Amino acid sequence: MYNIEKIRKDEAIKDKEKRLSDQNCIAELFSFYLPNFSLKKKELPEMSSWKVGKECELTVKVRMTGYDERKSLNQEGTIASGQFDIVGIELKKKLDNDELNEE
Repeated sequence: MYNIEKIRKDEAIKDKEKRLSDQNCIAELFSFYLPNFSLKKKELPEMSSWKVGKECELTVKVRMTGYDERKSLNQEGTIASGQFDIVGIELKKKLDNDELNEE
């Protein structure tokens, strides 16, 4: 007679180990992911003269629209994340075009 309970338990352990391995790879990949957003020229007109790749400081006003907390198999404690809508944006410091366009 086949011991179905043992077979399924062994399969579950193998599946869990594979899942953890896959999740660790995914977690490592996403640990370097930075949040990003897009703006239209009418929302921040100054950007049209900037060089791509340059950095500037913006003040972003947001409204929190959600909050999630969950447990993970491959991490202790809980993982929390928030969702936000951007409701306002402005340059923190006015920069001249030379600063934003220089190599």
